[in-house]
Amino acid sequence: MSKFLALFFLLFSLIACEDKPKNSFNLEEVKGYIERQNKTYGERYLVNEANYTLQKYTKDACILTDKGPRICGIPGIAFYFYNEGKNVNLKIDIEAKTIFGGPEHVVEEGIFELKDDKENKLDDGKYIAIWKQENKMWKIYREIWNSNIESSPSNSTIIELPTK
Repeated sequence: MSKFLALFFLLFSLIACEDKPKNSFNLEEVKGYIERQNKTYGERYLVNEANYTLQKYTKDACILTDKGPRICGIPGIAFYFYNEGKNVNLKIDIEAKTIFGGPEHVVEEGIFELKDDKENKLDDGKYIAIWKQENKMWKIYREIWNSNIESSPSNSTIIELPTK
C-alpha cells in the first residue's frame, strides 16, 4: 500500500508540476512592445547603421514605399531611411490605431505625421506593419504606407539605392 501511495504522489507531483509553454503568446504584451517601439520610430532617419536597422527589422524584411520601390534587406532599408543624411532633420509621429494577430504574425494599422525640424508638416498618412518574432524579439517583417497628400511630378522623390 505504501508503494502505491508513493507512486501515486510521484505521478501527481509530476502532473501538477508540468511546465506550461514558455513561449505562450500574449497580445497585450506585444501591443505594449509595439507602442514603445513607435515612440522611437523616428530614430531611423538619424542612423545609417545596418545594426540599428537589424534591431528593428527582420533579416528578410521588406518595405513597400509610397510611390516608390519595394526594398528588401537590411542594407537597403537602412539606406532608404537615412537617405545619405538628407533625412536627419525629419520627425515622425506614429499612432497605432489597431493591433491584432497571433503568435506567428501581428498586424499593426495606424497613422503617421512627418514634420521637419521647424515643426512644418511635410506629410501625413496611414500604414500597416506586419511584425514577427526573430531571435525571440518582435520585429517588423513587412511595412507599407501611403500619403494622404496628393503628389504631383514636381514633388515626387526618387531615391537611388546602392547595388552590390
